[in-house]
Amino acid sequence: MKPERHIIVGDVHGCREELHDLLLQVGYRPGWDQLVMVGDLVDRGPDSVGVLRWIRELEVTGGAVSLAGNHEEKIVRYHHLLAHALGAEAGLTESQLQVYHQLAPADLDWIARRPYFFKGPGFLVVHAGICPQIHHTLEDLDRNREARRRLVRIRHVDAFGNMLKLIQAGVPGARPWHEVYDGRFGVVVHGHWRCGEVMRGPFSYGLDTSCCYGGKLTAMVFTDLQRPAFVSVPARRTYRHPPPIG
Repeated sequence: MKPERHIIVGDVHGCREELHDLLLQVGYRPGWDQLVMVGDLVDRGPDSVGVLRWIRELEVTGGAVSLAGNHEEKIVRYHHLLAHALGAEAGLTESQLQVYHQLAPADLDWIARRPYFFKGPGFLVVHAGICPQIHHTLEDLDRNREARRRLVRIRHVDAFGNMLKLIQAGVPGARPWHEVYDGRFGVVVHGHWRCGEVMRGPFSYGLDTSCCYGGKLTAMVFTDLQRPAFVSVPARRTYRHPPPIG
């Protein structure tokens, strides 16, 4: 059945009450609306496990889709390394470790099975963005670990469209990926790059509006991709002081 609306929600980061406020505000109807979460459900906010288990339930009862974010990826990597007695090398923060130790085996299995993209008619949802140099077709998005890694981490690219590390963002020729993205997958909707308002590129929208840092939680809602609505609810409070962009 064709969904009546698409509702794409930015980085929640454990802000369960704000997610409740947002879905109430947009009038989300499980089974009628297609809900897509851009990833980073967990860490930083007050109730990561509550958010994760709620979305797990909505996946079953309402067909919700939740993508892999870099914070979920870190937890999966830590779990894998821990299973091989190499957990110390994963480098989780204290808050990420707290989340990890609250997760049941079924939660960890669910996180590990998160897709890296959602393709809709005329649009693509990913966590961070598109790498112009290696993401040429839909098959390229999930071709290998490096291709998936870029989907959850990319911010800036060099003059040739290659992903730069965060510390390289200021090198000559560096540009945000969305400034050079040519629309090959349609409109890209993403999170990851926190900002005060919706981040708009020529063919993209960024929805991470800093909820866990006292900003707001934002959804892009549309039946017609040419006329999207952006709905936000304010953070109940500031849960974490923002570090450098990361």
